[in-house]
Amino acid sequence: MKQWKFSFLKMMLVSWLIVSSFCTRLSAQDTSYQIVTTIKSEIEYFTTDALKNIYILDSDNVLKKYNVKGELLFDYDQQNYGIPSYIDATNPLRILVYYEEYLTVAVLDRTLTELYIFNLKDYDIFQAQAIAAANDNGIWLYDEWSFQLKKINEQGTIERTSDDFSQIFSEEILPKQLIISGNRIYINSPEVGILVFNFFGKYIQTIPLLITSRFQIQNNQIIYFQKEKLYAYSLQSFQKKTIPIQKGVKSVEVEQQYLFLEMEGKVVVYGKKG
Repeated sequence: MKQWKFSFLKMMLVSWLIVSSFCTRLSAQDTSYQIVTTIKSEIEYFTTDALKNIYILDSDNVLKKYNVKGELLFDYDQQNYGIPSYIDATNPLRILVYYEEYLTVAVLDRTLTELYIFNLKDYDIFQAQAIAAANDNGIWLYDEWSFQLKKINEQGTIERTSDDFSQIFSEEILPKQLIISGNRIYINSPEVGILVFNFFGKYIQTIPLLITSRFQIQNNQIIYFQKEKLYAYSLQSFQKKTIPIQKGVKSVEVEQQYLFLEMEGKVVVYGKKG
């Protein structure tokens, strides 16, 4: 049974790489995928970055960074602000750790050394769930009291503010996740879809995807794992491709030609040999 599950997942990984536009030519007969590593941990939160590093918040509230081989590189032990609700490693050089209960944002460098702290109360922001690192070392967030998208720059000043969402949208907007990709801001409101804004905070469009989990954007695709399936939605062709994922997987991250599967007590990394 164990060998069957491994062969099945290899087949699924090959299928995923074939249908995904970020993959180059790959033969359907290619079975050269294997488990690269397994990292055992009690996992409270898990994410990855574009360099294939793995970030795990363990049950002791310590954030640990591993390379793709499973070697522990650095850790961040901050117990003053409770449990992080969100970790953004989109930029491997600027890791954002958000403590929603305390409205506190810690920005870390690649060694998980603390660079600076934002307290959102200092900006009269008292409720925010969707937050992300900006491309220029600031942060973007959605202020749930003012119904606005806001950017705080590296100097600690509110640099940009969007229009009031209640004046833009007829539906109630409840952002759960915010991602910066290219020159666009993507906000997931699960009951409405993915809202797209430019860097001036101007609304562009709504992508009709109702996603209840976290999502990624890579090579013009929205990638997300939901109900035991991995989806890739093309921002160019507007087509959606799907592959099933075995039971027991809690979350999935995709980085280049690697799959990172969070399961009970471990993260399993699949990749191509050589």
